[in-house]
Amino acid sequence: KDMVVVDAARHLIIRYAGPTLGVGSVVFDGRQTSTGPRSPTTIAADASGNLLIGSLTGSSAALWLIPFNAQTGQYDAPKLMDAAVGGTGGGPIADMVIAKSPGVGPNGWGAGDLLVLAGSSSTRQVRVYTAATMATRRGIRRVAAQARQGWRGGASSRRLRRARARRRAGRRAA
Repeated sequence: KDMVVVDAARHLIIRYAGPTLGVGSVVFDGRQTSTGPRSPTTIAADASGNLLIGSLTGSSAALWLIPFNAQTGQYDAPKLMDAAVGGTGGGPIADMVIAKSPGVGPNGWGAGDLLVLAGSSSTRQVRVYTAATMATRRGIRRVAAQARQGWRGGASSRRLRRARARRRAGRRAA
């Protein structure tokens, strides 16, 4: 197993190859390019070895995917998944993890989904990016569209779902 770390101070993502974790190799250098996670702050990896990177530019948090190419054993160029993770006027990504088992309740998540804790300290909420959406090439574009629909599990999204349910119930009754 490899270990991959983010070095926010030097704008680097570094991979230490297992099992000895000797000398690290640079996966991404934010000082060398204008496209990618310039200030990486958080990291998660999915079962395929793809890296999901949270970065902060000013007060805006972004989510990046760095795909792992199993044929070459190297990482491909970063792809922007969501340019505004914290929402309008949001805050940084505090943490993120790939779910190992499904969540429960109406706002549950599936195994393999990415859970991102983001926003300012007073409005921090969890955003869910589904594994199925992230697995497709078109999924990267769909993730950004999902993100614009609101936080999954947040109070405002619950209010929206309730209002939609009331409207649908009203149409059925009529």
